[in-house]
Amino acid sequence: FFLMIRRPPRSTLFPYTTLFRSEFSPDFFDLIIIDECHRGSAAEDSAWREILEYFSSATHIGLTATPKETKYVSNIDYFGPAVYTYSLKQGIEDGFLAPFKVIRSETDKDRDGWTPEEGQVDKYGYEIENREYGQADFDTKLVLDNRTIQVAKRITKYLKNTNRFDKTIVFCADIEHAERMRRALSNENADLVSENHHYIMRITGDNPEGKAKLDDFIDEVGKDSPAPGGGSVAALAGALGAGLGSMVAALTPAKRGFESTLEPLTLRGENLIKSLESLKKGIDLDTDAFNDVIAAMRLPKKTDEEKAERSMPKMMQKLPEPERKVLDKHELMKLFIEDSRESFRQGTRGPAYECRLYVQPWGFRLEDIAFDKIYLWQGELDVNVPVSVGRAMAESIPNCEAKFYPDDAHLSTLFNHMKEIMGSLLS
Repeated sequence: FFLMIRRPPRSTLFPYTTLFRSEFSPDFFDLIIIDECHRGSAAEDSAWREILEYFSSATHIGLTATPKETKYVSNIDYFGPAVYTYSLKQGIEDGFLAPFKVIRSETDKDRDGWTPEEGQVDKYGYEIENREYGQADFDTKLVLDNRTIQVAKRITKYLKNTNRFDKTIVFCADIEHAERMRRALSNENADLVSENHHYIMRITGDNPEGKAKLDDFIDEVGKDSPAPGGGSVAALAGALGAGLGSMVAALTPAKRGFESTLEPLTLRGENLIKSLESLKKGIDLDTDAFNDVIAAMRLPKKTDEEKAERSMPKMMQKLPEPERKVLDKHELMKLFIEDSRESFRQGTRGPAYECRLYVQPWGFRLEDIAFDKIYLWQGELDVNVPVSVGRAMAESIPNCEAKFYPDDAHLSTLFNHMKEIMGSLLS
């Protein structure tokens, strides 16, 4: 058996210690996992320490994101040096945490503090206690409206210099502070708020509209239909599940009575790790696709040329040079865009079915194709079908005459060598 301890309210600690002593023998548990172990269990005189010492025969594993080492509280003193550390940097590189950049900014009041004048009153007419106020007091014991406005101005200035549509979260001291900050940011970004009042949202426990937006997001990413960012969320959830599954598969065989599970769980753990790596790549792929969509949405759309540019998928900009030249020379870009739109006009079912056909067996072997002559042409710069696939087909198909063009890609092969291709077919 194992026990998972999470810290309850302080008022319930005494009943917990009494319950453990009356209901469980000291050797009842084999493993005890202490979540948030930097809290009560880190202090020598805590009630939690009493519980852990009662079950001293079990293995104790402490988990924390913020270990404490002070004069009075120490995780190492009880648990010993960390046996496993998962760093913030590694979490970012693995895709579980978002990368961030720290930009330090402070107002003069944050730096120097603030002291009211003798007898100064607040806007409600109450006299302000005459003492020096610092960061710990702001927005809890004392509200400086101008400080809130200055913070909103600095956030807005940074976004205007970078990207005003980047995902931005402002953490506030409490619900009232969140509402003041929402008003200040709305005033600084009135142009965007006038277009969409959801541009700045207060999401707090007492705000039904903000909570509804979170519920809408959860519902949207849980649907079968495509949702912006939904792939990343689904892949992240799957990756977390795969990671936890692989951990359980690694730990279980070491438990008494489960030695026989070593071989099947080792195989299961290896498969879960492969799934984890695949899902992590999926997070990046969906994120890149979502960023491309957002980038396209921000392109100008006044003239017909701008609309065409806006509609062009960003991937087209990454095509090989021969492909781009063909599209420009033959004015195929507009036709390509219209064709792409048409394929999705009635939804995604058709394109999705076509993708399935690409990966399904054909129902025959290449070696069984029986013709006197088979022609194959391919550009070696093809990014739609790897040239290695073309060469493998040429080797497998009987009587195949293949030609590969080193300076051409997918479409350019057809357009640049049309006369040669048609001549071979008609000869």
